[in-house]
Amino acid sequence: MQQQDEQTPRSSGGSDAQEIRREIDQTRAGMSGTVEAIGQQSMQGLFADLLRDMTALVRQELALARTEVTDKATAAGKDAGLVAGGGLLGFVGLLAIVAAVIELLAVILPRWLSSLLVGAALAGGGAAAAKKGLDAIKQEDLVPRQTLEAAQETRSELARAATSGPDTP
Repeated sequence: MQQQDEQTPRSSGGSDAQEIRREIDQTRAGMSGTVEAIGQQSMQGLFADLLRDMTALVRQELALARTEVTDKATAAGKDAGLVAGGGLLGFVGLLAIVAAVIELLAVILPRWLSSLLVGAALAGGGAAAAKKGLDAIKQEDLVPRQTLEAAQETRSELARAATSGPDTP
């Protein structure tokens, strides 16, 4: 029955995460029922039930995470489209301002010279901003140090637990 639930296609929308959360709660409730059945089943049966329930729970948690990430990525994609559209409009507005500055300078200078001066000023500003950004990127440590440390600690704990017996603290 559990595999059938996992393979059932879900409708798209905001209720997917809530539906998966209900499935997780039902699985957890079933696991507590397993504890009540200790006197009625063999140890082998209990372990089989526990393994089945834990597997279902992990799958449901992964499905919940996948659904949440998909929903958030979809919303972020729409927001990114708005940002891109706003950036394009801002760029067009900036081009209009640059043209106005060139025309303003053309009153006192030849048009070619005013275009050259405005272009050189913008290119210099762009080059300075790009250099500053590249320097900042070079200074940044992009290695996920905390994640690596946590993984190393987990590995050490697992190794220690594997070498020591269950009674060793």
